[in-house]
Amino acid sequence: MRPKFWSDVEVCNLLTSLHRTMTEGKALAICEAQFGSDRTPSQSALNRYWVKLDSAFGPNDTHAVRRLNKRRNG
Repeated sequence: MRPKFWSDVEVCNLLTSLHRTMTEGKALAICEAQFGSDRTPSQSALNRYWVKLDSAFGPNDTHAVRRLNKRRNG
């Protein structure tokens, strides 16, 4: 199941790029500052998304954004 913010490409790309670089709280604060509270997911939704990124790309993959975009675009 995809998160509700999956179709919001800007938010999804931002949160993917922040994965493994900072805490969830800091990532959500950046997201809210850039996109507002309406487009910012909850902390639990972000946690579930980051766990899925780890399972799909591995916990040490630093190129998740590029690989995710490649999957999305075919």
